[in-house]
Amino acid sequence: MSGYLLLEDGTRLDGELCGALDRVTGEVGFNTAMTGYQEILTDPSYAGQLITFTFPHIGNVGANAEDLEALTCHARGLVLRAPITDPANYRAQAHLARWLEQQGLVGIAAIDTRRLTRRLRESGAQTAALGFHPDRSPDIDRLAARTGVVDAGLVRLYAGNSEADQHTLDVRGNAPRPVVVPPCSTRPHVVRALTDVSTPCQ
Repeated sequence: MSGYLLLEDGTRLDGELCGALDRVTGEVGFNTAMTGYQEILTDPSYAGQLITFTFPHIGNVGANAEDLEALTCHARGLVLRAPITDPANYRAQAHLARWLEQQGLVGIAAIDTRRLTRRLRESGAQTAALGFHPDRSPDIDRLAARTGVVDAGLVRLYAGNSEADQHTLDVRGNAPRPVVVPPCSTRPHVVRALTDVSTPCQ
């Protein structure tokens, strides 16, 4: 299905939708990593963003239950240069397109990501609408109000009201000072790295 990416400055890029069929808004950013797309999409620090992947072969590792930074996606969508690549890796448990559908994540392919990245580097991050529209005349203000990207209060949303999880770790040798890890965009691999060096985390 055809879709669009409409930037707040009026720039419109047309492409082909992938993943969930929906309409979302978010802050458009870009990522140049060649691997780790699942980690990026589930990373809490990307909350509310539409991620533009500059590497063209997204999906070649497929999707699995191990390459996650959280149990759910925190990004709101993804922008790709080419259609999702079929998996060709022994660790693949599912096709990335199916995983995106299960996660309710909207994607768009066939976008000139080089052009988009240059525009973002020149203008800075922009709010954008991503999806489809029956009359092909999307209203970014209406979509922004619908998804609450304006003044969304993402810190409150993703920090939550619960106390930070306390991680009990074995400490070798002299016990170092504990490290407090607040539950605000905390990446699990940070806790794992601290665990590897036997640092108490709270």
